[in-house]
Amino acid sequence: MTTIMTDLYPVLKAVFGWSTEVTQAEYKDSEKKMKEHLKTISGALAGKFICGDDITVADFVIAGPLALCFQTIFDAGFCKAPINQKGAAWFKAVSEHPAFVRVNGKVHMCARALKPILKVEEKKKVVQAVAVKKDEVKEEAPDAKLKALPKSDFDLFNFKTFFCNEKDKAGSAMDKTMEMFKSEGFAEGYSFWHMKYQKYGQEGTVLYKFVNLMNGFLQRMDTKFGQYSFGRVCMLGEEPVLDIEAVFMFRGQEVPFQMTEHVSYEYFDTKKLDFMNNDDDNKCVREFMGVKEGSTIRGGRVEQFEWWK
Repeated sequence: MTTIMTDLYPVLKAVFGWSTEVTQAEYKDSEKKMKEHLKTISGALAGKFICGDDITVADFVIAGPLALCFQTIFDAGFCKAPINQKGAAWFKAVSEHPAFVRVNGKVHMCARALKPILKVEEKKKVVQAVAVKKDEVKEEAPDAKLKALPKSDFDLFNFKTFFCNEKDKAGSAMDKTMEMFKSEGFAEGYSFWHMKYQKYGQEGTVLYKFVNLMNGFLQRMDTKFGQYSFGRVCMLGEEPVLDIEAVFMFRGQEVPFQMTEHVSYEYFDTKKLDFMNNDDDNKCVREFMGVKEGSTIRGGRVEQFEWWK
């Protein structure tokens, strides 16, 4: 553990803006090493603390530099991963000890990792052997993979218009959707997915806070992604037990790049739904896409719902 500060330094320089010379590769390598340090601690803990169930100077020495990690890159999602839970619980216990607080102050652990300021690297240029002109390497458009999928005759824009205007969305609208899947090449070109947010700590206990989280998730979605997707995001349950779940229809048979690159995607459990052949999956799609005021999903109350279109 003597290398902690050496391994951590590139992360600190980038996160706190001490230098703009840290490359993305250097930052990722530093971040990976620090996460490995916590995993080592988690795996080595036999009791509550480093040397058993009583706190010692060893805990303070190791927790000191790691406090910077828990305030910058060890976010809530990382800490609640099974392999990191023991290490995170150990640090919380050490950081709340009066002797640690007197020297280091109160540690506020970050909910989301801070964004680093990284070195801006120049784009490479391709030099043609014969021509004098230098053509810049063009970056692949974010929707390039979606555009490269086999062509589908299905008109998503008109489908959204039809579906949103249909009164019986869970019934007749979904029945017509199944017919479209069979007759218009819809099944090959599109797929349904269920997503459920992984709550951490006190998340989901206070309605207005959880509403802000749900709205923040939608606001961070790429607006251009709407031409390749459609769905319903719902808040289920009642205080103090609330959940965020959603059903999306995506272009293609995999979760598209625009969703996997969303800052909150890693905090969702994602499952592909066999809408056409599995009764439970079909029911799930119908309940979410047909949700309305006073609805229940899987027997639970729907507190709030929003379209993604």
